[in-house]
Amino acid sequence: MIPVHITKKVIALLIVVCTLLTAPMALAKKPEDEGLPLKAAANGLTKGKGMAYHLYLFTKDSQTWDITEGAWGKMTILATGKFVFNGHGLEPGVEYSLINYSPSTDWSVEPYPNPWPGEGSTVLAEGTTDEGGNIHLNGNAPEVKGKVWLVPSSDFGEGKMIAWHPETYLFEFDLLPPLTIRHPLHEE
Repeated sequence: MIPVHITKKVIALLIVVCTLLTAPMALAKKPEDEGLPLKAAANGLTKGKGMAYHLYLFTKDSQTWDITEGAWGKMTILATGKFVFNGHGLEPGVEYSLINYSPSTDWSVEPYPNPWPGEGSTVLAEGTTDEGGNIHLNGNAPEVKGKVWLVPSSDFGEGKMIAWHPETYLFEFDLLPPLTIRHPLHEE
């Protein structure tokens, strides 16, 4: 049996060690200290490590625009404009287009305008889902902002939507703000 006075010393030493290990985390800068929007983590758009942004896309009920269970995706955009998009739970073997829907529309005005069929929309990348319903896309989109959707390529053509099958689309969780694009060799 360990004497009580040694046990007390061991416990006191453990408390000091734990305090020293957790102090840096408690003193670390928080997002609000860096001037980052606190809303970001809750709205699907987060500033990642360095100058990367993450935008989540989900299936939505086209009547209520509530997120529904099902397919989803994540777009990571670097400050240079380069991006990757990974989608999951989609229909296998379907060709999809990742689009910037009606980027010239001022989405900051409520109620939101209805620019259907989205004249001036642009394709950011295209690809076909694998047998598991996954898709991996990448590209360069220095001017991307506002609404980003993943739609079957058959529903998009000539810079606009040509069909409406929202149950097969992924919609942005929140609007993508205009990004400050920087040259990859730019140093701060």
